[in-house]
Amino acid sequence: MIKSLSILSLALGFLISSNAYAKTSSCDDFTNVELRKLRSDDSLNLCEFKDKPLLIVNTASNCGFTGQFEGLEQLHQKYQDKGLVVLGFPSDDFFQEEDDEKETAKVCFINYGVTFNMFATSEVRGSGANP
Repeated sequence: MIKSLSILSLALGFLISSNAYAKTSSCDDFTNVELRKLRSDDSLNLCEFKDKPLLIVNTASNCGFTGQFEGLEQLHQKYQDKGLVVLGFPSDDFFQEEDDEKETAKVCFINYGVTFNMFATSEVRGSGANP
C-alpha cells in the first residue's frame, strides 16, 4: 500500500505542478451535486471543487485497507495547498463499514485524524449509488 501511495503521490505532484487539469466556469458535470458530510447536518456542493483535481475514494472502516486513511491524510496535507481535494465516501456495499455513522466518524476522525472531506455513508454501486 505504501508503494501505491508513493506512486499516487508522484502522479498527483505531476498533475498539480503541471496544471494539467482543465478549468471551466460552469458546473454541468458530476460535481453538480449537494452531499451531506459525515455525522453532520451540513452539506457540501461539489461544484466548489470544479476546477481542482479530485481524489475520490470509497472507504470502509472495517476493511483490510482501513489504514489507507493515514496515507490519504498525508496526501491531503501535502497537496491541499496546491489544489488537490480528497473526498471520502464510506459505504457498506461491501459489508465492511460500521453500522452506525457515529462509529464511522470515530474511525475516520478520531482513530486516523482525517481532516479531508468525508461524506455520509452511501451506496457506491448499483442503481442506488450516489451521484
